[in-house]
Amino acid sequence: MFTQYIEECEECQSTQKESGIEELSPVDVAWCLKDRFNIDIEYLNDGKALKNLRNIIIPSETDEKQIEIINILLKFNSPKTMNLILIDDSVINYSIYNGVPQLLSPVITDKNKIDSIADWCYAEMRERINKFIDNRVKNIDSFNKKTAENTLPRIICIVNEANEFLKYISTPLERLFMNSNMVGIYFILFSRFSLKSLSLGIIGELLEVSTADKLKILLSKNESANYKQSMTRNFDDMGGHQFEHFCADILRKNGFENVEVTQGSGDHGIDILAEKDDITYAIQCKRYDKPIGNDAVQQAIAGKGFYHRDIAVVMTNRNFTPQAIEEAKALGVKLWDRDRLNKMIGRGKIVPVQDKDGD
Repeated sequence: MFTQYIEECEECQSTQKESGIEELSPVDVAWCLKDRFNIDIEYLNDGKALKNLRNIIIPSETDEKQIEIINILLKFNSPKTMNLILIDDSVINYSIYNGVPQLLSPVITDKNKIDSIADWCYAEMRERINKFIDNRVKNIDSFNKKTAENTLPRIICIVNEANEFLKYISTPLERLFMNSNMVGIYFILFSRFSLKSLSLGIIGELLEVSTADKLKILLSKNESANYKQSMTRNFDDMGGHQFEHFCADILRKNGFENVEVTQGSGDHGIDILAEKDDITYAIQCKRYDKPIGNDAVQQAIAGKGFYHRDIAVVMTNRNFTPQAIEEAKALGVKLWDRDRLNKMIGRGKIVPVQDKDGD
């Protein structure tokens, strides 16, 4: 049913083209979003933040926060790099977005179409995988790099109420969720209910639990010069968890892969796991107001052993005490201080800078 719906939309667009009505230009897109939502688009790094997206469940969230997330997606991602599917059981909350260029189809309010949406996404996943095989690539990023004239947009399905959405889904979502990063199809599930009130079943293991505020940071991080400068100036004012995600973002910008922020409690002193050049890292982040002592070094070395990583690192917005520097040198722990942090932020890559242990 949803496939037919998409085909009808495409047929309508084709008819418009034949009638001389062309697709919106970037200027038209900018005007549309500014006029309707007061959104000033910033496509300098179009679609880049979406590479860090995951399948997400956001419980106990307001309609206003949901709108903020959609607006951020529209602000930083053009129709070429992102298509949205909006599912709204309330009928009214998302209807304002009908006609927005990034929408793959008009907002879905008919519950009878919900299951067919999952079917369509699954079929699209299979089609994309076949394209990757034909082009001998592994994922959407490598495909888009190889076929620059025929790129695939990331598809984000945003659900107003997860509880209602899951009631109407019969298509198994597990394989779709597991292949999301490879094919570029993601689900953001909002809910008015608490997490314990939702029956997620096995797919709960494949959903990252988040908040709208955390997702806003992920989706808008460092994508414009002004935002980057603001974050650079203000990392001293961040909370501990926010600083961890900020450091993870810096690592990604500097070529680290498989960057993962740990769960917090029970993290064994390690806040970020990452890899680069076949070397694995266990990183502790310290957003402090004073120099970092040797306790952080001891925690990092212990966490390195627990996670079976090659190198332990302490990353901070401050400097280190002489005792911490001495102990880090003895234990082989890398110390990335304020100077190192600023260089990584400012250059967009790790510059040849000497670590405090002399390496």
